[in-house]
Amino acid sequence: MRNFKLSVACVAIFAMIFTSCSKDEAEVSSTDLETVQLTFRSLLNSFNQQNKQSDMECREVEPAYVMLGWSTAEDAEESDYDLVEVGLVNNGGSWETTYSEELAVPAGTYYLQHFAVYDAGDQVLWVAPREGGAFEPEVSDALPMTIELATGTKPYIDVDVLCYYAREEAAYGYPFFDFDVIEVENSYCVFINYCDDETGREYPAYFNIDVYSDEAMTEEVVLNNDTNSITMAGEWPSASVLCFALPDLGDETYYARVTVMDHEDLDYTADAGDYYDFEITQASITALESQEPGYHHIRIGCNSTPEINADTNIYIYFDSSGSMNTTLYPLQEMRNTLLRAALIGLYNNDDALYDEKVQVISDPSERTMHFLNLRGESPSGNSIALIFQDEAVYSYTDWVTTWGENSTRTATYDADITALRGRLATWPSNSYNGIIFQVATPNSPDAENFAKFVSYVENGTGNYAGAYGLSDKSEIGYVYDVNPGDSPAYYEGLIVSALQSLGYSL
Repeated sequence: MRNFKLSVACVAIFAMIFTSCSKDEAEVSSTDLETVQLTFRSLLNSFNQQNKQSDMECREVEPAYVMLGWSTAEDAEESDYDLVEVGLVNNGGSWETTYSEELAVPAGTYYLQHFAVYDAGDQVLWVAPREGGAFEPEVSDALPMTIELATGTKPYIDVDVLCYYAREEAAYGYPFFDFDVIEVENSYCVFINYCDDETGREYPAYFNIDVYSDEAMTEEVVLNNDTNSITMAGEWPSASVLCFALPDLGDETYYARVTVMDHEDLDYTADAGDYYDFEITQASITALESQEPGYHHIRIGCNSTPEINADTNIYIYFDSSGSMNTTLYPLQEMRNTLLRAALIGLYNNDDALYDEKVQVISDPSERTMHFLNLRGESPSGNSIALIFQDEAVYSYTDWVTTWGENSTRTATYDADITALRGRLATWPSNSYNGIIFQVATPNSPDAENFAKFVSYVENGTGNYAGAYGLSDKSEIGYVYDVNPGDSPAYYEGLIVSALQSLGYSL
C-alpha cells in the first residue's frame, strides 16, 4: 500500500445517539422501556489540506443513507446478521439517520460489524474499516466495535469512517465483493472472465457495461456505476464484481452489453469484438438476489464447448400424473444400466457419485418450465434437465381441441416461465442445458395439446412470443413424438442424440 493513498483518507466522525433528537421525530415514543432507539449523527472533519491537490480526494457528494449491521457475538460471520438501510437527513449541518424501527433494539451488548455510507446514486462514500484490513491503523477503533446499551442512558459512540476508493476495496477489511453485491437494492451484478488467445490464459476481466431500454440499443440507460475495478492482491490482479442499480423493470426488458477493456495490471490485449450481449428483466434481478454467488458470471473468448464431468448433475424429470406409467420403468432401467455404462467414466468410475448426480425424479405437477428450472433448486456444479412429459392439462394447457397458441396462458405458466428465464439469464454459459422430450401418448387430446404447447414455446408463436417463450434460448432442446413404454435402449439413444445436438461430446 502506498503511503500517498493512505494519507489522503478523510476521516468522518459518526455519533451514535441512543434517543431521537430531531424536531420531526419529537412525537415518536415507545412503550417498551427496555428498548433503546439508535440514531447516527455524522460530523465530517475538514479534508487534509496538504493533500488538497491529490487526485484521490473524497467525493464532494451528499450522503443519502447508511448500511449497517450488528451482532450479539464479536466473532460473528457475515451470514449471522442482517444489514439495515437507514436514511440520512441534514439537521443543521449534521447528517443524522431518520427514525427507523430497525434501530429500536433491546438493551445489551452489541458489536457493530458493518458501517458504510452511500450517496443517492447508490455509490459508497464512506466506510468504517475493519480489523485486519490495511486501513485499520487509520482509525482509532476499527470494527467490530463493542456497544454497551443500557436502559435510560444516552451514550454517544463515535465511529471513524474513511472515504471509499473502489480501487482499494480490499484495504477496508470487508469480505470480497461485500460492498458491490449486498448493499444496492434492485441491483444487477456481473463478473467477467476473459480468455486471451495470445497468452493462452484466462483472466479476471476489466470491463464496462452499457444498458439500453430498447432492443436496437439506441436508448441508453444512465447507470450509477458502469466499470469494475482491478486491484493487486500480492502479485496477482483481482477484479471486482460490477453492480449497478436499476429501477423496478416490471414487464420491461433491458438490453445490456459488457465489453472487455485493457488494463495496465492485466497481460491480455482485448479486441473490439470482445463483448457479450444479454437481456435483463426484473425476474433475472430477483433470481440474482437468491443466487450464490449473487452475480451473473460471463466468460468471454473461452472454450464454448459444454462437457459432462464429475460435477455435472443430470436430472431426468418424469411426469408421474398417471398417463405415462409404462414409461417410468424403462427410464429407470436405462439410468441404472445403459446410461450408467456410458457415463460412469466421467464420474470417476464411482457408482456412489453417479447415483448422487444422475437421478430419475417423479413429479405429477406437469409443470414443464418448473422442471427446466430444476424446481427452484440450486445444486452445486453444472446441471442438465431432461423432461419426459406427455401432457400439461390445467397447469399449462386445456383438454379441449380448440386450445391453441392464442388461448389465454395460465397464471401457473406465467409464473414458471418468468422464474425460468430469470435463472437462465444469470447462469454462466455452458453451466446448464435442458431438453423437453414430448411423449406422444396415442389417442389423447391432452397429449396433442401438449405437443402444440411445446412447439409454441420453442418457436415463440402466439401468446408464447418474447418473454413468454423460449425461442431465444439456445440452451434448451426439444425432441418430439417420443414413444411411450419403449425400451431402455430407445431412451438412451434419444438422450445421447439430444445432448450431442447441444454440443456435448459423448
